[in-house]
Amino acid sequence: MDLNPLCVKTSRRNVRLNEVEEVVEVVEGIAEDFAENPAELLVANIHYEVLKDLVEREKFREKSWLILSGLMRSQGRDIKARLERCGLRMSNFK
Repeated sequence: MDLNPLCVKTSRRNVRLNEVEEVVEVVEGIAEDFAENPAELLVANIHYEVLKDLVEREKFREKSWLILSGLMRSQGRDIKARLERCGLRMSNFK
């Protein structure tokens, strides 16, 4: 998911080229509108303020795997602490 139509177009092309259309969904929109949708894996490279809100949502945290990136170290430490307070464990946090 992305707000930028060009990024969405590129992502859809990559999904098609890698033949993973059956397991990967690409949508255009804002994270808050889609982050609670069921999924095993959620990959997010979004602003800290948005992510800070999302990790407070139970449905967001129900994914089997979350890959979160694009944060400054201090922001990453804060998100890690928020997730750990909810009983989640982070690995390979740098």
